Amino acid sequence: MLAAVLNVFQFELRRSLTRPRLMLWLLLASFPALLIGLMLYGEELQNRDEFIVGVMYVLIPQLTCMLSLLLWMTPAIQSELEASAWPYLAVRPRGRRAMMIGKYFNAVLWTVVTIGVSLALAILVAQPIHLTKTYAVLFAV
Repeated sequence: MLAAVLNVFQFELRRSLTRPRLMLWLLLASFPALLIGLMLYGEELQNRDEFIVGVMYVLIPQLTCMLSLLLWMTPAIQSELEASAWPYLAVRPRGRRAMMIGKYFNAVLWTVVTIGVSLALAILVAQPIHLTKTYAVLFAV
């Protein structure tokens, strides 16, 4: 079963490295940093660090995480439905589980990478007082 899951994961990882998906990934990863940069460009904020960290909490772990999972998981499932591979997978021993777990691991990997890059860009733009603490706490959320 583990070998089947790893095979599906490797296949999905190779298949997900296309130019349109990478462009969407780059847009999604840079969106919080762009929004925070625009907020900071406007005017001076009172309690700047608390406000910016709150905005990062809403944008990155909540919004970016969900959008990233939708970006990577939905096409993976849709491709199997369009190819009519579900009946074939249903009769194979452990076929459905291996397919779903492999696709899930691919989506989780891309989501973790997206969150890490998005947090790094947002923290570089915002420059809060505690850079590493802010990164560690928001990444752990």
